[in-house]
Amino acid sequence: MDNFLYYLSRICSLLVPIIGLAVLIILVVVLIRLCKLLDSTKDTVEKTQGSIELVEQTLDKAQGPIDTVVKVSKTIDKAHDASLKAIDDAKEFIVKNIESIKNKVNNEEEKEEELEEPSPDDILKGE
Repeated sequence: MDNFLYYLSRICSLLVPIIGLAVLIILVVVLIRLCKLLDSTKDTVEKTQGSIELVEQTLDKAQGPIDTVVKVSKTIDKAHDASLKAIDDAKEFIVKNIESIKNKVNNEEEKEEELEEPSPDDILKGE
C-alpha cells in the first residue's frame, strides 16, 4: 500500500504542472474570446447609438403634431362639456317654466282658432 501511495504521489506531482498549464491555456483562450466579445459589443453599441439619435430626432419632429392633437382634443372636450351644460340648463329651464310654456302654447292655439279662413268669394272680391 505504501508503494501505491508513493507512485500515486509521484504521478500527481508530474501531472499537476501539466494540468496547470492546460488550465492556463484554456483560461487564456477564454479571455481572448471574452475580449473579442467585448469588442463586438462595443461596435454594436456604437451602431445602436446612431439609431437612437435618429429615433430621438424623429420623436422631436413628431412632438409638434402630437401637441396639436392634444390641444384639439382638449378643445373638443371643452365644447362637449359646454354643450352638456347648455342641455342641462335648457332642461332645468323647461322643467321650471313648463306651466307658463303650456299657457303660451294654449293661447296661441286659441288665437289661431279665432281667425277665420276667408271664403273663395271673399278672396275674389279682394276682402
